[in-house]
Amino acid sequence: MCCTVLLVAIVSAEGPLDRRLAAIRVAFLKNDASLLAEQFPARDKVYLALPDFGVRSFLGPGPLRALLERLAAETSTTAFVFDATDQGRPTQASDSVWIKARWTYRDLSTGSVRLDELHFSIRRNPEDGEWRIAELRASR
Repeated sequence: MCCTVLLVAIVSAEGPLDRRLAAIRVAFLKNDASLLAEQFPARDKVYLALPDFGVRSFLGPGPLRALLERLAAETSTTAFVFDATDQGRPTQASDSVWIKARWTYRDLSTGSVRLDELHFSIRRNPEDGEWRIAELRASR
């Protein structure tokens, strides 16, 4: 009985934003374009600035999916870590937060390992309360 109570406490302490961040991390670590696409809005355009991949524009669902497939085909993630010191947390009234992560990946065409600092704008959808990536920028 005490183990059940502890498990419930752990699960309930993790909120929707924490679950979204965990899903983003898993999608990067698995190099899974489909799973990563689920972390973005299904219908809205999002802004991506990923200079190493020649992207700096708003993308709708189709072009976004094509880019994520390209990332999965051209890279292999070796590490993905959200910056614990930069875990911005929204207030009750806030519907967005900026969060930084370090993404280490292997460029499959050259074999070189690269490190990018990614900045995510994650917003809560007013219709369903789900958090989704609204903007993604690389520091380079």
